Amino acid sequence: MSGVSNSNDILKQAEIRTLLAVAVLNAMELRATPNRIHAITGIDLRYLRNLLRQLSTKGLLKSFTPSGFGFLGTPESSKIYILAKDLDKILDEHPEIIEWTSTLPEEDLRASSKEELLRKVKNIKHTKLGIEIMKRLGIVGTPYYVDIEGG
Repeated sequence: MSGVSNSNDILKQAEIRTLLAVAVLNAMELRATPNRIHAITGIDLRYLRNLLRQLSTKGLLKSFTPSGFGFLGTPESSKIYILAKDLDKILDEHPEIIEWTSTLPEEDLRASSKEELLRKVKNIKHTKLGIEIMKRLGIVGTPYYVDIEGG
């Protein structure tokens, strides 16, 4: 297939939403668990778990199960997801992500270029959307999320 993209390689809207939720949670230094991704995207939890497996199979996500003293939970709910590659590289491979984000009604993640989306994801925890995500997840410290390193 000399340079021709397979239609199976094009990400669907739910896959894009899932990838962006993982990227946002990672940028906010929060564990990207299925329950947290569900809280952000609203995607049905069973369908979301299938999406997470598909994205892992495509090489876009990695999952692991944390181990350590005091961790409770079922194996499925305890999985944590991270991007398998830099978001920058994923955006190069999947320009449909930028196309989709350019149509978003919300200002916080609407982006018309790769650079703009990368900047918005990196700075998400300091935005209105970042605070809303913290509220949805029931994170202590909302409505004011303070960057501990920055003061």
